[in-house]
Amino acid sequence: MWSFALVAITIAIHAFGIVLIGAASKQIRVKLVRPGINDADSAAMTTVLIVAVGLSLAVLHSIESIIGRSFMCGLAHYHLRRMRHCIRSTL
Repeated sequence: MWSFALVAITIAIHAFGIVLIGAASKQIRVKLVRPGINDADSAAMTTVLIVAVGLSLAVLHSIESIIGRSFMCGLAHYHLRRMRHCIRSTL
């Protein structure tokens, strides 16, 4: 049951992050591309933009994994406390 909530949160964060990265990259590309730019400059700008998007996706995945790990550690801590309480009450 908890896994479905974690998957839903992860998908929502992922989708939101990709939309933000796409919107930002479009704005950057519109500002950088001007008439009269030669192909070499355009290729260099496109390469830099692709690298920036790749790094942004890596940061997004790091954030998602931190949230997932925190959630799972909190859940494990909760279950551990419940188990200790059950063991103590049976003794």
